[in-house]
Amino acid sequence: DEQLILVDVEEQLDREHVPNPELPPLAADFLTTCVLKRAPGCACASDLFREIAKPPRDPEEEALISPRDGAELVEIPGGTFTMGSDKGDSEKPVHAQRVAGFLMYAKEVTNGQFRRFLAANPEWSPDKIDPKLADKNYYLKHWRETVKDIPSGDDYPVVYVSWYAALAYAAWAGGRLPTEAEWEYAARGGRQLEYGTETGEISHDLANYSGVEGRDQWAGTSPVGSFPPNPFELYDMSGNVWEWCGSLYKPYPYLATDGREEIAASGARVVRGGSWNFNEDFCRAAYRDFDFPMYCSNFIGFRVVVSAGVP
Repeated sequence: DEQLILVDVEEQLDREHVPNPELPPLAADFLTTCVLKRAPGCACASDLFREIAKPPRDPEEEALISPRDGAELVEIPGGTFTMGSDKGDSEKPVHAQRVAGFLMYAKEVTNGQFRRFLAANPEWSPDKIDPKLADKNYYLKHWRETVKDIPSGDDYPVVYVSWYAALAYAAWAGGRLPTEAEWEYAARGGRQLEYGTETGEISHDLANYSGVEGRDQWAGTSPVGSFPPNPFELYDMSGNVWEWCGSLYKPYPYLATDGREEIAASGARVVRGGSWNFNEDFCRAAYRDFDFPMYCSNFIGFRVVVSAGVP
């Protein structure tokens, strides 16, 4: 028998994307029944990425491309970095953190890629999605109606997606959502950068965040990859849209074995990176925030990672 873990939604944040209070409680263990049963259209890393789990490529070699959605993947070598900062209470204590190598999407998942996912998995379409897995009032809202400054074009990041939908997409693509530690390590670019930009600094020529000036001419989301990448060749790690992580939002120090990486656990999930409508402080690599898994917002998207034997 399937057992549902219920979540109290009474104290959830009062934002645009707060779900309709009439929605039923979440099924926190939905993954075991909705994603990991390997239903048609679902895949795993060993199936899809066997051919690309190889040593770091020479810059002149062809890029690593996901066979499912055409996304470019970047090899992130393992290493130890300083996680957290002294600038926010939730970012303390600062601590050394080891991360194994992995592959990461160079860019945020786009509307066009998410349309591929829905074509293969129609049960995740707005008219069919289980209301326990997303607030149907907001899920893919920008596809169903005009939303100011939030384009639905194929090369813009998909937003108004719940954590559950992002998780299902990642499983379909043969990967998963990044852990909070992986995300911060990748954003810092192997150089302990403060921001996930080309230089580690922040300006409207380097990222899309609150305001319109310089290279940043978008009042809302911008096409993915519109700004220079960070030293790991990852785009939009600061700004454009917040990105779902797999991790539960828990106090530091980060410890992967303390239950925060349990997919079936209930609770708020980490979002990272800041977005088009937040100021530069929220775009710092160390800045932490959270949302509840069913939430769908015009400023939260995601990218995928793959555990593929990278050194």
